[in-house]
Amino acid sequence: AAGAADHFERATALARTAGAGDKAAGAWRGLGDAARLSGDTARARVLYEEALRMCAANWFSVGEIVRVLIGLGRTAAAEGKAEDAREWFRQAAVAAGDSASVLELAETAEALASVAETPERAAVLLGAGAG
Repeated sequence: AAGAADHFERATALARTAGAGDKAAGAWRGLGDAARLSGDTARARVLYEEALRMCAANWFSVGEIVRVLIGLGRTAAAEGKAEDAREWFRQAAVAAGDSASVLELAETAEALASVAETPERAAVLLGAGAG
């Protein structure tokens, strides 16, 4: 994750220099992913929140917003805050509903299944069970 973080730091700097806020937001999300995967959930949350702020300030794809919201949810889950995680994932699901891409819907279903209250509910969310 450290190598990835170095690349995302460089991408953030280049995007700022170029005045490309949308690219900077994507790099902030990448930094958030690297921090979360390294176990630094406090830093991950700050980075994801900055990415989300930048998404609101710039034109941004629904997919990127969904991935930031999922990152915030995964961070909450890593901190043992399942209800907070579910709320972030629900917001991602709403945003994904505005997309024509099934990728965002699939990513959101997988994220929701990761914090499902029962294995049966997880199976339904993943399309492997009867709802």
